[in-house]
Amino acid sequence: MLDSVAGQEVGRVLRDQLIDPVMACLASRFGRSSDSGCRLTITPASGIFHTASDQKGIKLPSADTDLTRLKPYLHNCSVNNRRRIRIELDPQLFMIRDIRLPLAAKRNLRNVLSYEMDRLSPFSSEQVYFYFKPLEQDEKKGWIKGRLIVAQKSRLDPWYALLNQLAVEIESVTLFGDTSPLTLKPRNGKSSGVMGGKLNTLTSVALMVLLVVAFDTDLATTADRYRS
Repeated sequence: MLDSVAGQEVGRVLRDQLIDPVMACLASRFGRSSDSGCRLTITPASGIFHTASDQKGIKLPSADTDLTRLKPYLHNCSVNNRRRIRIELDPQLFMIRDIRLPLAAKRNLRNVLSYEMDRLSPFSSEQVYFYFKPLEQDEKKGWIKGRLIVAQKSRLDPWYALLNQLAVEIESVTLFGDTSPLTLKPRNGKSSGVMGGKLNTLTSVALMVLLVVAFDTDLATTADRYRS
């Protein structure tokens, strides 16, 4: 049973951290052949639904919008008989911080970040979607430095639920003005959290003790503003 769970977790991590980003990057570099041309820009106040032929977009006051407003446009989002859409997040919906971790944290990186999320952000791991982008590491000094991107689930999940009702698949999630795909979305209906399987608890605890956080740059907003 544990082997099965561990195998599923490995597959999920490979999909989220390797397969999905690589496919999105290939599509971007080679003509975006898998791109439906549909995009949903999410802001704190509203959403804007775009199609390839309508760059101005349709403004949606909230995720509780009448679904009939969008249904006539959904045929533009079909790729290989699948409705797909790209999500673009307004800067006010996420927080970015550069952090430094012990190099050993790479072995269970998502676990480390999950356990330490309440120290790295104003929220717990159950309340957010998060993504870590490695930037540099020093093997001699034993640390890895990277960029942590955090977004509250409560601000994104209503929009994800709307797309689910419309049977539209999320092709990728990016930050406004950036095309790099991030895993700031549900994982087969499960929120981001602690990895299952054969987790070495003692190792994780040791990493928690060693964790060194360097708040080098706060690129988005302060914690008080992000809470509001």
